[in-house]
Parts: sequence; structure tokens; C-alpha cells
Amino acid sequence: GNEVRYGHMEGTNCPEEYAAAVRLHAEKMLEVSPDLRLCSSGPYPDAAWAEKSAAVLSDVASVVSLHHYAEVPRYMDPDKREEEYYWFINKPETEYLPRMEQLRSQLPDNVTISYDEWNAWAAWYRLGSIAEGIFAAHFLNMMYRKAPEYGVSQICHFESVNEGSMLVYPDRAELMPTGQAISAMADHCEGRILALEEDVTVTEKGGVITCTLTNRSYDQKKSFFLPKCAAVDSALLYSGEGVVHGTRFCESALAVTEEGEHYRVTLPEHSIAVVKLHT
Repeated sequence: GNEVRYGHMEGTNCPEEYAAAVRLHAEKMLEVSPDLRLCSSGPYPDAAWAEKSAAVLSDVASVVSLHHYAEVPRYMDPDKREEEYYWFINKPETEYLPRMEQLRSQLPDNVTISYDEWNAWAAWYRLGSIAEGIFAAHFLNMMYRKAPEYGVSQICHFESVNEGSMLVYPDRAELMPTGQAISAMADHCEGRILALEEDVTVTEKGGVITCTLTNRSYDQKKSFFLPKCAAVDSALLYSGEGVVHGTRFCESALAVTEEGEHYRVTLPEHSIAVVKLHT
């Protein structure tokens, strides 16, 4: 089941009945495919469900699902645009991280978390925005930094086509800003982590060092300095004007300059860069 006890889903709505139903099916599934890793649902974070469902099921379902959606500003008042922008893009720390911390404190150590719905809210009926792309990049960077500490084993963006990552036409498809941000982080998957800081993710895979950098500032440029440990292979910038609904990142080459033992890149306001170095 998905989002059990959320009110909009049919089925069992108490942890004991849900756990019994899950066990019945999980044991049959594991008999046939013992390598499956199963994830149970629930209205998490919730102490009663953690005790009476997640802990009870930990031998057959060692992961629990955590969902949260970020409310998106309407940007109706131009004078409040900057304030609303920061209120939204900082939600990974103000909303997502506290929920993750709370759930971790409720779960036994042998149960991990799947943060498998973390989208900006209501993306199915409106265009995305650069603000949502910055939010997504910030969330993913935070998860690289915080996932091991809080036992998060996987994250998923819910319904990329319907929920704001991709725009699909009869003859083509395009990435929206959220999808572009996910793409900017994608090469880190299964890479060896070299550096993790707020807004900085650096990994190595197959002799290629990938650096994803985010400038979350509403109206200021930001410079980053990277150790000159290998030759620059490419530098891609995602940038654009404005942050409200309908704004899009344009992709362009990013200038990289040498300063002593470092490379310097300067990102414009609310932008993302991917710099690749070849060892």
C-alpha cells in the first residue's frame, strides 16, 4: 500500500492490521524472490506506527517510506518575491530534515528510510520554475550530506512526467528546472565521494571528477574554488532570469579560470553548475 492512513487511500488504517497484511504478502514474495528488499508504508513520522508496524515488520520489510511535499509560493506580490523565494528553497532544512530526524529517532536501527516523495507541491497543473530547480538541487545535496547519519537508503522523485520534472509533447520531451537539477546531480550516482559541503557535491567515477555547485542567492553572484588536481573536461551552467512559475534554466558553457593551485568558477544568481575534471 501507498500512504496508508493518509485518509485518501483505502485499506487498513491502523498499524497492527496493516503490519499483519504486509507480513502475509511479504513472506510469500520473499519465498519466491528472497533477494527482494521491501518497503512498508505509513503516516510517518509517527511513533505508534514505528513501534507497531515498522519495528514489527523489520525482518521482512527493512525500509519505511517517508513523504513530504513543499508548499510553493504564489509570488503574487513583487515586493515579497525574494522573501518567498528563500522561504521555499530553504525548506530542505526547515521542513524535510526535521521530519527525517524525527522518524529516525522513532525507528529501530535495522530499519532504513526511503524518502520517496519529496516534490514541490501541486506540480501537476502548473509549469515549474527556477526556484523549484534550486530547491531540488539543495535537497539532493542535503541528502548526500545527511543520508548516512539518518539511515536514508534511497530517495525518489515522484512521477517525473506528471509532477514537474519533465514536460512531454506529442513529438518530444523536455526537462523542467527540477529535472535539470536532478540531471546535474545524476553523475554522482555510485561515485566515490571526494567532498561534501553545503551547495557543493564532488565525486569521482571512472577517472572523471564531477563537481555540482549551487548558488542559491536570489540576486548575488557566488564564486567557488576547486583544487587544480586534474584537467577541466567541461563546465556547464544552468541559469536564467527570474524565479517564478514558468521560468526555465538555459544551458551554457561556464568560464573556468586558474588562480594559483585552484580553479575558480563564478555562478550568477540562482544557478547550478556542473564542472567535470578528467584525471
